[in-house]
Amino acid sequence: WFLVKNFIVLVIRLLKGILFGLWHAGLWFIALVRSTPHDRRTLRSTITKQTKSRFSFWFRRFRTLPVSKQLVVLGVAAVIVLVVGGSGTLIYQHFETKRLALSADLVQRITRNHEEAQAKVIYGADADARALLKDAEQLIAQLPARGRREKQERDDLRGLIAATLAELRKELFVTPRLLAPIAEATLAPPRQMGFLPGTLVATSLHTARGIMIDTVTGATREISTPAPLTNAAYENGALVWQKGNQLLTMDKDGATKPIFEQLGAGRDYTIFNKRLYILVPDKEQIIAHAPRADGFAAAGTSWITEETVLPFDAQLVTSDGDLYVFNGSGSVMRFRRGKSINFNFIPIDPSLTSVAQVWTGETTKFLYVLDPTQARLIVFDKEGRLKAQYRADAFPTATDFVIDEKTKRAYVVSNDGVWEFELAHLEQ
Repeated sequence: WFLVKNFIVLVIRLLKGILFGLWHAGLWFIALVRSTPHDRRTLRSTITKQTKSRFSFWFRRFRTLPVSKQLVVLGVAAVIVLVVGGSGTLIYQHFETKRLALSADLVQRITRNHEEAQAKVIYGADADARALLKDAEQLIAQLPARGRREKQERDDLRGLIAATLAELRKELFVTPRLLAPIAEATLAPPRQMGFLPGTLVATSLHTARGIMIDTVTGATREISTPAPLTNAAYENGALVWQKGNQLLTMDKDGATKPIFEQLGAGRDYTIFNKRLYILVPDKEQIIAHAPRADGFAAAGTSWITEETVLPFDAQLVTSDGDLYVFNGSGSVMRFRRGKSINFNFIPIDPSLTSVAQVWTGETTKFLYVLDPTQARLIVFDKEGRLKAQYRADAFPTATDFVIDEKTKRAYVVSNDGVWEFELAHLEQ
């Protein structure tokens, strides 16, 4: 009973001492924050004296005890230290073992997801691979990151998954060269761009002016235009522009000549094999105009020969023999000989939800889509499969582009001017 009583008294005194110490520590901290340098030196001296005094007091009390009781107190203190320390160690080991097991399980699941995703990519199941990698990203977020080793492991796994996702997205981060800077006062954005061999022509939606750019040297030359020119097309060596309801050709000197004057409600047009095709969403139709010596016949015929529903917001059309009709959010319809055929882009990441401009042609294997909202120029093959996503900081304000597959170059016009970069996917 004597030992139990003294043990209880000791525990109570220890708790009181701890609480008393915390209380005074709080008071000292407040005083320290509010004090001047002189006060802090005085406070430090006072704390040191009080600590020594209390230690001396308890040590003297201990020395006044009989030797037998001193031994008992030391034994009880040792037992308390062993019990508390041992219990703390066991509890820590229990939770640490559980945490390490959870971490190992998460790492195993992340690794398995990554390996399965790589296998899915090999077999062309990109959507399944993307889902596995997204799940792996969520698992990585659950990994503990207390120590340096754990943080490094989490960063390594995050980098591994990010690299595989970038490979799956076929992202190519490019640093384009500013071929020709264009001041806003010279040519107000938004801008359009056309192509003649060795020469780019940039125009404005608001200004009756253009800038001709040498694709080799970047040298520029301003030209006057009869009106703001938009919506360029290149066909059989001729650069064609839209001016209101008219179509004009432009030569290398910047001279223009009307070739068609009845675009009417047409929202976009394309030229293929010397024939003009005008997209008229209001009539759910594409109107074809036959060639003639000075341009195209005024009278057109309905090219779509079946009952189909063009999207009311259809705004872009391009052709390689087949006609591809796009709306602004990325939906596409493909037509062959006047009839729609089954065609869709295989979903990509990030999803295609915005289209500013598109291009394809008879001599290319690809469809090019400009998506400024995601700062990218996307390349699909003609089965709708993703081939590349070119990304650059210059692309968020891009409004038009030109592809020259002969020189393996792409040109993008933005608020800053005309940018140039290499088409790496053509090397694959």
